[in-house]
Amino acid sequence: MKHVTQLKGPNGMVPCRACESIGVYHTCRKTYYIPLANPVDNPECIIDGRPDPDDVPADTVPSYDPLDLPLRTESRIAKQLEEMDAAPTKSKWEQLGKNYGIVDHSILDRIPSICRPDSYPHEYLHLFLLNHGKGLVKLWTGEFPGIDDSGDEDYLISPEDWVAIGHETEEAANTLPAAFVQRLPNIQTNPEVFCGETWAFWLVFVGPVVLRGRLPKKYYEHYMDLVEIMTCLTSVTNTTARIEELKIDIANYVERFEE
Repeated sequence: MKHVTQLKGPNGMVPCRACESIGVYHTCRKTYYIPLANPVDNPECIIDGRPDPDDVPADTVPSYDPLDLPLRTESRIAKQLEEMDAAPTKSKWEQLGKNYGIVDHSILDRIPSICRPDSYPHEYLHLFLLNHGKGLVKLWTGEFPGIDDSGDEDYLISPEDWVAIGHETEEAANTLPAAFVQRLPNIQTNPEVFCGETWAFWLVFVGPVVLRGRLPKKYYEHYMDLVEIMTCLTSVTNTTARIEELKIDIANYVERFEE
């Protein structure tokens, strides 16, 4: 998608194609990521342009407001491209592109009915199923890259419980109609064969059952908030009012995830 939109995308200092939130540099992985709140343990990684400590009350971590993000607009992108085109040197052009998260003009901008960023919304498969949902499971089982333990938190599922969850997931396939979902593999021994379809079914229908009493209560309740969000997103009977509520639900979920 980043090649179609000609935006920097993942690992860029301004990676989001929908907003201009500025990332934080991860010194170990040599890349950028976007937390809402500024990291309190690595202030040297905070880049100019992120929420300013002087703008928030004392003892409060500066953070982006998830309901009031600095959104990209077609007109802002156009002005930023004009500034890049007027750059006197290549290095200045590259620096502006880095600051704005823009690579160059997109050939698709010539089509009147297409505009950045509105024509390129985030999609459900990669955002929820193959990235966040899959990442949550890795986090709960101690397999998330770069995180060796849960620190002061207690969100890890015991190895014994994870083995049991794998068996229960596999056995559930014996009573699930094939019209509902393809046969579920053992999520503990064969997570790599899970695809979008199986992740969608497991996260919404199987996970709430097999994780109850095994994932610590605080984190189980947070996970159930995600299940509610995913259920709403795939519903065909949503109302405008429910969509407005969904925005708040998602914002609250992300803020709690960072706590």
